[in-house]
Amino acid sequence: MEKEKEKQEKNIIEGEIESNELVTTSEKNYLVNDVANLNTTHGSKKYMYTTIKDKKTIFNLDAEVDYKINDFVDKEITIKDVLIKIFEKEEKEFDDETGEIVNSYKYNKVTIIIDENGKSYVTGSKMFTNQMIDLVSGFGEDVKGTKIRIVNRKIKDSDNKALGFVIVD
Repeated sequence: MEKEKEKQEKNIIEGEIESNELVTTSEKNYLVNDVANLNTTHGSKKYMYTTIKDKKTIFNLDAEVDYKINDFVDKEITIKDVLIKIFEKEEKEFDDETGEIVNSYKYNKVTIIIDENGKSYVTGSKMFTNQMIDLVSGFGEDVKGTKIRIVNRKIKDSDNKALGFVIVD
């Protein structure tokens, strides 16, 4: 029994087990972890930045959003709240010359805006999200009430466009 306890403690120290609390139920063993140790990102990291205070609202925005921001080019939105999500995933790539494994990071970025009427708007545009990060960094909580106009910006030396916004007075 003492050896088993030492093994569990060693596993905890080495990061293989988050908790050593063991519960026996119906002849089955279950490892019980504190929910703070729950990791559901499957090899990626998720960062969220938001002005939304209600956790239920944040959770529900993953399931249902009213509009795509792309459908509102040249229209104005008055910001009530913002939710920015950044997903970072490490991917292994091979160096063509050396055959060496090189770790690289891929980022997906999502911005969700809630307007003054409670309607939500989403985009996966990295440029839009970067611009929103700059806006929130500069304005902080004062971003609430800011009116923006959605624009398509022409990318230099390309026929492509990227979604963005400008602040409206």
